[in-house]
Amino acid sequence: RWRRTVEARQYFWMVLHDECGWSFPECALYSGGYNHTTVLSGVRKARKREADANAAPSGVHETGQVQEACDDETG
Repeated sequence: RWRRTVEARQYFWMVLHDECGWSFPECALYSGGYNHTTVLSGVRKARKREADANAAPSGVHETGQVQEACDDETG
């Protein structure tokens, strides 16, 4: 496991859960069949990193692209 890959996956799960409103099992299934508790743990870690940094990473929450991506997936 590479840290950058793991952190990116955790932020991806956080965006799916927080911005798109997906459940943890849905996030887990969509991203390769992880256990929903793995997703839960990853989202918690991503939120903690974000809170510690006091800023969104790479402008994740500052663009309209997140909502557009969520809308594309949900129809």
